Amino acid sequence: MTHYYGGDHLDRIRPDDEWLPASIFFQGVQFVLLGHSTLSMARCLPTETPEVKTIPWTKVNVVTLDWLNMTGGWSYGEWSRWRLVEGTLHWNESLRILRVTLFNSRNPQERDQFKIRFSNQTAWLSGDCWEDPFEESELGLHWADHAAILDWEDEGTCRLYISIEWD
Repeated sequence: MTHYYGGDHLDRIRPDDEWLPASIFFQGVQFVLLGHSTLSMARCLPTETPEVKTIPWTKVNVVTLDWLNMTGGWSYGEWSRWRLVEGTLHWNESLRILRVTLFNSRNPQERDQFKIRFSNQTAWLSGDCWEDPFEESELGLHWADHAAILDWEDEGTCRLYISIEWD
């Protein structure tokens, strides 16, 4: 962030008709919120006795998916947030599968169904928006006090983050 702030004089940017100052500012904001687009998030390394964490599904109240389009490992500004359609969160304990329907915050009529399959401390994602809706992609799985964060990147073309939060 220091690089963007000092090098591009973010403290002196003023609105005008040009796109460049605003894009520089938002590159800095993106870096703070999502991390640098060329860096992969660290994955948890297995230990001899991994701590098995579980999501308290009856307490989950937020599921969001942030989708960032990229070119050559760099984001080019297309970003969308998908939110949970109320009443569509379905957890199957025996199969360890979460099914949700999410809507695009920019276009609430646009909806897709997603399936996340959990296996030990790994998660796998599939959904309507994939070319093959049965193909699964392995997700990185990270834990916070009241949230699970899942991340995935498709060879530098897009990156997504899924946040599952509970009370």
